Amino acid sequence: MSGWIGFPSLLYFLGFALLEPLRTAVTVVLFPMLLLATKRTP
Repeated sequence: MSGWIGFPSLLYFLGFALLEPLRTAVTVVLFPMLLLATKRTP
């Protein structure tokens, strides 16, 4: 749950031009892992 709240915060920072390279790199690496971890299997 916290991942789905935390990752969109990057878009918030992008909207206000408060982009940090380290935060962006970590998000790019961790977001696919979040998607795999929360994927529901039928």
